[in-house]
Amino acid sequence: MGLKVGVRDIYKGFDKSIGFKAFLDAVYETDGTEGKKYVILDYKTDRSNARATEHRRQLAVYKRVLAASRGIDERAYQSQ
Repeated sequence: MGLKVGVRDIYKGFDKSIGFKAFLDAVYETDGTEGKKYVILDYKTDRSNARATEHRRQLAVYKRVLAASRGIDERAYQSQ
């Protein structure tokens, strides 16, 4: 899934002309007890945990981009 959203939409204070592209491997929608929830999957080919911190940061940005592009509360998203 490819998303394109202005950086200003996800981080207040940025120039609205700056863009951001995210390519997500999969997003699943589930019905939870508190309403709809979404799980973001981003597969990695690394066989090492050396970049785990970087990957977690990337997932956090994907979560924010997806929430902003769909107008859904960011807390409804989980990343794995």
